[in-house]
Amino acid sequence: EPLYGMSWKKVAIKAGCAVPEPRHSSAMCVVGGANATVALFGGTIDGKAFDDLWFLNTATWEWRTAGTTNGEKPLPRWGHSMHPTPNGFLLFGGKEVEKGPTNYVFLFDAATQTWSRPTLSGTAPSARLYHSAALCGNVLYVLGGEPAQDPELYALNIGNFTWELVSVTPYCPEPRKKAAMCYNAVSGLLYYFGGVQHSSHEFSDDLHIFDPKTNTWTEGKNSGAVPPPRGGHTCVALGQWVIVYGGIGGRNILYTELHHLDVDSPSWFKRKGMGTVPPDRWAMFATSNTSLPNRQLHSSTPIGPKQLLIFGGQNDKQQPQNDMFVLDVSGLY
Repeated sequence: EPLYGMSWKKVAIKAGCAVPEPRHSSAMCVVGGANATVALFGGTIDGKAFDDLWFLNTATWEWRTAGTTNGEKPLPRWGHSMHPTPNGFLLFGGKEVEKGPTNYVFLFDAATQTWSRPTLSGTAPSARLYHSAALCGNVLYVLGGEPAQDPELYALNIGNFTWELVSVTPYCPEPRKKAAMCYNAVSGLLYYFGGVQHSSHEFSDDLHIFDPKTNTWTEGKNSGAVPPPRGGHTCVALGQWVIVYGGIGGRNILYTELHHLDVDSPSWFKRKGMGTVPPDRWAMFATSNTSLPNRQLHSSTPIGPKQLLIFGGQNDKQQPQNDMFVLDVSGLY
Protein backbone atom coordinates (compact mmCIF):
# COMPACT_ATOMS: atom_id res chain seq x y z
CA GLU A 1 0.00 0.00 0.00
CA PRO A 2 1.40 3.42 -0.90
CA LEU A 3 3.15 5.45 1.75
CA TYR A 4 2.17 9.16 1.77
CA GLY A 5 -0.18 8.52 -1.13
CA MET A 6 2.37 7.77 -3.87
CA SER A 7 3.88 4.65 -5.40
CA TRP A 8 6.32 3.82 -8.22
CA LYS A 9 6.34 0.78 -10.45
CA LYS A 10 8.66 -0.26 -13.22
CA VAL A 11 6.84 -1.00 -16.45
CA ALA A 12 7.27 -4.57 -17.68
CA ILE A 13 7.29 -4.47 -21.49
CA LYS A 14 5.55 -7.37 -23.17
CA ALA A 15 8.01 -10.09 -24.15
CA GLY A 16 9.17 -9.91 -27.75
CA CYS A 17 7.98 -6.35 -28.15
CA ALA A 18 10.30 -3.92 -29.95
CA VAL A 19 11.42 -0.94 -27.87
CA PRO A 20 13.05 2.42 -28.66
CA GLU A 21 16.84 2.57 -28.42
CA PRO A 22 18.24 4.12 -25.22
CA ARG A 23 18.31 7.93 -25.49
CA HIS A 24 17.95 11.22 -23.71
CA SER A 25 16.39 14.59 -24.60
CA SER A 26 13.48 13.00 -26.46
CA ALA A 27 9.89 14.18 -25.96
CA MET A 28 6.59 12.42 -25.39
CA CYS A 29 2.90 13.19 -24.89
CA VAL A 30 -0.48 11.52 -25.05
CA VAL A 31 -1.98 11.35 -28.54
CA GLY A 32 -5.15 13.25 -29.28
CA GLY A 33 -5.96 13.47 -25.60
CA ALA A 34 -6.40 9.69 -25.36
CA ASN A 35 -4.50 8.62 -22.25
CA ALA A 36 -4.14 5.04 -23.51
CA THR A 37 -1.69 6.01 -26.27
CA VAL A 38 1.57 7.91 -25.85
CA ALA A 39 3.81 9.17 -28.67
CA LEU A 40 7.62 9.43 -28.40
CA PHE A 41 9.84 11.25 -30.89
CA GLY A 42 13.53 12.00 -31.29
CA GLY A 43 16.29 12.24 -28.73
CA THR A 44 20.05 11.74 -28.86
CA ILE A 45 22.87 9.43 -27.82
CA ASP A 46 26.62 9.95 -28.30
CA GLY A 47 26.16 12.69 -30.87
CA LYS A 48 23.57 10.74 -32.86
CA ALA A 49 20.08 12.19 -33.14
CA PHE A 50 16.88 10.20 -33.72
CA ASP A 51 13.89 10.87 -35.96
CA ASP A 52 11.92 7.76 -35.11
CA LEU A 53 8.32 8.00 -33.96
CA TRP A 54 7.01 5.43 -31.49
CA PHE A 55 3.59 4.76 -29.98
CA LEU A 56 3.04 3.14 -26.60
CA ASN A 57 -0.21 1.39 -25.66
CA THR A 58 -0.45 1.98 -21.91
CA ALA A 59 -3.17 -0.64 -21.54
CA THR A 60 -0.93 -3.46 -22.80
CA TRP A 61 2.50 -1.77 -22.43
CA GLU A 62 3.43 -2.53 -26.03
CA TRP A 63 5.59 -0.27 -28.17
CA ARG A 64 5.16 -0.01 -31.93
CA THR A 65 6.88 2.16 -34.51
CA ALA A 66 4.85 4.54 -36.62
CA GLY A 67 6.23 2.91 -39.76
CA THR A 68 5.86 4.88 -42.99
CA THR A 69 4.42 8.34 -42.46
CA ASN A 70 3.26 11.00 -44.90
CA GLY A 71 4.16 14.65 -45.29
CA GLU A 72 7.21 16.61 -44.12
CA LYS A 73 8.76 14.66 -41.28
CA PRO A 74 10.98 16.52 -38.78
CA LEU A 75 14.70 15.93 -39.14
CA PRO A 76 16.46 14.09 -36.29
CA ARG A 77 16.49 16.31 -33.20
CA TRP A 78 16.66 16.58 -29.45
CA GLY A 79 15.65 19.09 -26.79
CA HIS A 80 12.23 19.72 -28.39
CA SER A 81 8.79 19.60 -26.78
CA MET A 82 5.57 17.75 -27.69
CA HIS A 83 1.99 18.63 -26.84
CA PRO A 84 -1.33 16.83 -27.48
CA THR A 85 -3.82 18.16 -30.04
CA PRO A 86 -7.34 16.87 -30.80
CA ASN A 87 -6.04 14.87 -33.80
CA GLY A 88 -2.54 13.95 -32.67
CA PHE A 89 0.23 16.16 -31.35
CA LEU A 90 2.32 19.29 -31.95
CA LEU A 91 6.12 19.41 -31.87
CA PHE A 92 8.10 22.61 -31.27
CA GLY A 93 11.78 23.53 -31.48
CA GLY A 94 14.75 21.35 -30.64
CA LYS A 95 18.21 21.02 -32.16
CA GLU A 96 18.96 19.44 -35.50
CA VAL A 97 22.42 17.97 -36.10
CA GLU A 98 23.25 20.10 -39.15
CA LYS A 99 21.07 23.21 -38.74
CA GLY A 100 21.37 23.63 -34.98
CA PRO A 101 18.50 24.97 -32.83
CA THR A 102 15.17 25.56 -34.58
CA ASN A 103 11.84 27.22 -33.93
CA TYR A 104 9.88 24.99 -36.29
CA VAL A 105 6.35 23.83 -35.54
CA PHE A 106 5.21 20.42 -36.78
CA LEU A 107 1.81 18.76 -36.52
CA PHE A 108 1.14 15.03 -36.65
CA ASP A 109 -2.29 13.67 -37.54
CA ALA A 110 -2.59 10.23 -35.93
CA ALA A 111 -5.51 9.10 -38.11
CA THR A 112 -3.78 9.77 -41.43
CA GLN A 113 -0.18 9.26 -40.20
CA THR A 114 0.67 12.64 -41.73
CA TRP A 115 3.23 15.26 -40.72
CA SER A 116 2.67 18.90 -41.69
CA ARG A 117 4.11 22.36 -41.05
CA PRO A 118 1.36 24.90 -40.50
CA THR A 119 1.60 28.39 -41.95
CA LEU A 120 2.47 30.66 -39.04
CA SER A 121 1.98 34.37 -38.47
CA GLY A 122 2.82 36.85 -35.75
CA THR A 123 5.98 37.27 -33.66
CA ALA A 124 7.63 33.86 -33.26
CA PRO A 125 10.25 32.95 -30.64
CA SER A 126 13.83 32.53 -31.78
CA ALA A 127 15.29 29.07 -32.40
CA ARG A 128 15.85 27.12 -29.18
CA LEU A 129 16.13 23.80 -27.38
CA TYR A 130 15.72 22.84 -23.71
CA HIS A 131 12.98 25.46 -23.45
CA SER A 132 9.95 25.33 -21.17
CA ALA A 133 6.53 24.95 -22.78
CA ALA A 134 3.01 24.30 -21.55
CA LEU A 135 -0.33 23.95 -23.29
CA CYS A 136 -3.24 25.92 -21.80
CA GLY A 137 -6.43 25.18 -23.74
CA ASN A 138 -5.56 25.95 -27.36
CA VAL A 139 -2.59 28.19 -26.49
CA LEU A 140 1.00 26.93 -26.24
CA TYR A 141 3.21 29.07 -23.99
CA VAL A 142 6.98 29.01 -24.59
CA LEU A 143 9.65 30.51 -22.34
CA GLY A 144 13.45 30.39 -22.18
CA GLY A 145 15.73 27.70 -23.55
CA GLU A 146 19.12 27.58 -25.20
CA PRO A 147 20.59 29.74 -26.68
CA ALA A 148 17.60 32.08 -26.27
CA GLN A 149 18.35 34.75 -23.70
CA ASP A 150 15.37 37.06 -24.16
CA PRO A 151 13.17 37.45 -21.07
CA GLU A 152 9.99 37.06 -23.11
CA LEU A 153 6.95 34.80 -23.01
CA TYR A 154 5.54 33.66 -26.34
CA ALA A 155 2.11 32.21 -27.06
CA LEU A 156 1.02 30.16 -30.07
CA ASN A 157 -2.71 29.94 -30.75
CA ILE A 158 -3.07 26.46 -32.25
CA GLY A 159 -6.48 27.36 -33.62
CA ASN A 160 -5.17 29.93 -36.12
CA PHE A 161 -1.41 29.30 -35.67
CA THR A 162 -0.59 32.86 -34.72
CA TRP A 163 2.40 33.61 -32.50
CA GLU A 164 2.18 36.42 -29.98
CA LEU A 165 4.83 38.10 -27.87
CA VAL A 166 2.83 38.28 -24.64
CA SER A 167 2.77 41.65 -22.91
CA VAL A 168 3.18 40.61 -19.28
CA THR A 169 3.22 42.47 -15.97
CA PRO A 170 4.97 43.27 -13.69
CA TYR A 171 7.99 41.23 -14.89
CA CYS A 172 9.08 38.11 -16.75
CA PRO A 173 11.38 35.51 -15.12
CA GLU A 174 15.09 35.84 -15.88
CA PRO A 175 16.18 33.90 -18.99
CA ARG A 176 17.21 30.32 -18.26
CA LYS A 177 17.46 26.86 -19.79
CA LYS A 178 16.39 23.44 -18.54
CA ALA A 179 13.70 24.91 -16.33
CA ALA A 180 10.26 23.27 -16.29
CA MET A 181 6.74 24.62 -16.68
CA CYS A 182 3.25 23.14 -16.55
CA TYR A 183 -0.36 24.28 -16.63
CA ASN A 184 -2.62 23.22 -13.76
CA ALA A 185 -6.29 23.07 -14.78
CA VAL A 186 -7.50 23.19 -11.17
CA SER A 187 -5.98 26.60 -10.47
CA GLY A 188 -5.96 27.80 -14.09
CA LEU A 189 -2.34 28.92 -13.69
CA LEU A 190 1.09 28.09 -15.16
CA TYR A 191 3.92 27.11 -12.81
CA TYR A 192 7.57 27.72 -13.78
CA PHE A 193 10.30 26.30 -11.56
CA GLY A 194 14.10 26.11 -11.43
CA GLY A 195 16.50 26.00 -14.36
CA VAL A 196 19.99 27.27 -15.17
CA GLN A 197 20.23 31.06 -15.41
CA HIS A 198 21.97 32.40 -18.50
CA SER A 199 23.54 35.38 -16.72
CA SER A 200 25.14 33.60 -13.76
CA HIS A 201 25.04 29.95 -14.95
CA GLU A 202 23.67 29.13 -11.51
CA PHE A 203 20.87 26.70 -10.71
CA SER A 204 17.59 28.23 -9.54
CA ASP A 205 15.01 27.22 -6.96
CA ASP A 206 12.58 30.05 -7.60
CA LEU A 207 8.93 29.48 -8.45
CA HIS A 208 7.04 31.82 -10.76
CA ILE A 209 3.30 31.63 -11.37
CA PHE A 210 1.60 33.00 -14.49
CA ASP A 211 -2.09 33.86 -14.81
CA PRO A 212 -3.08 33.59 -18.50
CA LYS A 213 -6.30 35.53 -17.85
CA THR A 214 -4.46 38.67 -16.75
CA ASN A 215 -1.00 38.01 -18.27
CA THR A 216 0.48 38.56 -14.82
CA TRP A 217 3.54 36.91 -13.27
CA THR A 218 3.75 36.40 -9.51
CA GLU A 219 6.74 35.12 -7.60
CA GLY A 220 5.81 32.07 -5.52
CA LYS A 221 6.40 32.24 -1.79
CA ASN A 222 8.30 28.93 -1.83
CA SER A 223 7.13 27.82 1.60
CA GLY A 224 7.39 24.31 3.00
CA ALA A 225 9.82 21.68 1.69
CA VAL A 226 11.16 23.79 -1.20
CA PRO A 227 13.09 21.77 -3.80
CA PRO A 228 16.82 22.69 -3.83
CA PRO A 229 18.16 24.61 -6.87
CA ARG A 230 18.24 22.42 -9.97
CA GLY A 231 17.94 22.10 -13.72
CA GLY A 232 16.84 19.29 -16.02
CA HIS A 233 13.91 18.30 -13.80
CA THR A 234 10.26 17.88 -14.75
CA CYS A 235 7.23 19.82 -13.61
CA VAL A 236 3.91 18.06 -14.21
CA ALA A 237 0.35 18.81 -13.10
CA LEU A 238 -1.75 15.98 -11.65
CA GLY A 239 -5.03 17.10 -10.09
CA GLN A 240 -4.44 19.88 -7.57
CA TRP A 241 -0.73 19.08 -7.45
CA VAL A 242 2.31 20.37 -9.30
CA ILE A 243 4.93 17.61 -9.13
CA VAL A 244 8.66 18.35 -9.46
CA TYR A 245 10.96 15.39 -9.76
CA GLY A 246 14.69 14.89 -9.90
CA GLY A 247 17.24 17.26 -11.41
CA ILE A 248 20.88 18.12 -11.08
CA GLY A 249 22.22 20.94 -8.90
CA GLY A 250 25.51 22.62 -8.11
CA ARG A 251 28.64 20.45 -7.97
CA ASN A 252 26.74 17.75 -9.88
CA ILE A 253 24.44 16.97 -6.96
CA LEU A 254 21.84 14.44 -8.07
CA TYR A 255 18.47 14.75 -6.38
CA THR A 256 16.45 11.66 -5.52
CA GLU A 257 13.37 13.13 -3.88
CA LEU A 258 10.00 14.10 -5.27
CA HIS A 259 8.36 17.38 -4.30
CA HIS A 260 4.79 18.43 -4.90
CA LEU A 261 3.07 21.76 -4.60
CA ASP A 262 -0.53 22.04 -3.44
CA VAL A 263 -2.02 24.74 -5.68
CA ASP A 264 -4.68 25.46 -3.06
CA SER A 265 -2.04 26.42 -0.43
CA PRO A 266 0.37 26.85 -2.21
CA SER A 267 3.05 25.06 -0.18
CA TRP A 268 5.72 22.52 -1.08
CA PHE A 269 5.74 18.97 0.33
CA LYS A 270 8.53 16.41 0.13
CA ARG A 271 7.24 12.88 -0.27
CA LYS A 272 8.41 9.31 -0.37
CA GLY A 273 6.60 6.46 -2.08
CA MET A 274 6.81 2.70 -2.13
CA GLY A 275 7.55 0.29 -4.92
CA THR A 276 10.21 -0.13 -7.57
CA VAL A 277 11.85 3.14 -8.56
CA PRO A 278 14.08 4.03 -11.48
CA PRO A 279 17.81 3.60 -10.85
CA ASP A 280 19.88 6.73 -10.31
CA ARG A 281 19.41 9.22 -13.13
CA TRP A 282 19.79 12.91 -13.54
CA ALA A 283 16.74 14.84 -14.27
CA MET A 284 13.49 15.23 -15.72
CA PHE A 285 10.98 12.71 -11.00
CA ALA A 286 11.47 7.91 -2.21
CA THR A 287 10.78 4.68 -1.34
CA SER A 288 10.67 2.95 2.04
CA ASN A 289 13.00 0.19 0.92
CA THR A 290 15.20 1.84 -1.71
CA SER A 291 16.24 5.35 -2.66
CA LEU A 292 14.24 7.27 -5.24
CA PRO A 293 16.08 7.76 -8.49
CA ASN A 294 17.09 10.86 -10.29
CA ARG A 295 17.54 11.19 -14.00
CA GLN A 296 18.37 13.88 -16.47
CA LEU A 297 16.84 14.71 -19.83
CA HIS A 298 14.26 11.94 -19.82
CA SER A 299 10.73 12.23 -21.18
CA SER A 300 7.63 12.50 -19.04
CA THR A 301 3.87 12.82 -19.52
CA PRO A 302 0.70 12.42 -17.44
CA ILE A 303 -1.37 9.37 -18.38
CA GLY A 304 -4.73 10.10 -16.88
CA PRO A 305 -5.43 12.32 -13.85
CA LYS A 306 -3.46 10.28 -11.32
CA GLN A 307 -0.47 8.73 -13.07
CA LEU A 308 2.81 10.00 -14.51
CA LEU A 309 4.95 8.10 -17.03
CA ILE A 310 8.71 8.65 -17.46
CA PHE A 311 10.95 7.18 -20.15
CA GLY A 312 14.68 6.96 -20.78
CA GLY A 313 17.20 9.67 -19.90
CA GLN A 314 20.69 9.43 -18.46
CA ASN A 315 21.83 7.72 -15.28
CA ASP A 316 24.54 8.97 -12.94
CA LYS A 317 27.19 7.64 -15.33
CA GLN A 318 25.57 9.60 -18.17
CA GLN A 319 24.49 6.35 -19.80
CA PRO A 320 21.28 6.64 -21.84
CA GLN A 321 18.37 4.41 -20.87
CA ASN A 322 15.12 3.15 -22.40
CA ASP A 323 13.25 1.86 -19.35
CA MET A 324 9.92 3.21 -18.10
CA PHE A 325 8.35 3.87 -14.72
CA VAL A 326 4.92 4.97 -13.56
CA LEU A 327 4.18 7.18 -10.57
CA ASP A 328 0.70 6.75 -9.10
CA VAL A 329 -0.61 9.52 -6.83
CA SER A 330 -4.08 8.09 -6.20
CA GLY A 331 -3.55 8.26 -2.44
CA LEU A 332 -3.18 12.03 -2.54
CA TYR A 333 -6.80 12.59 -3.63
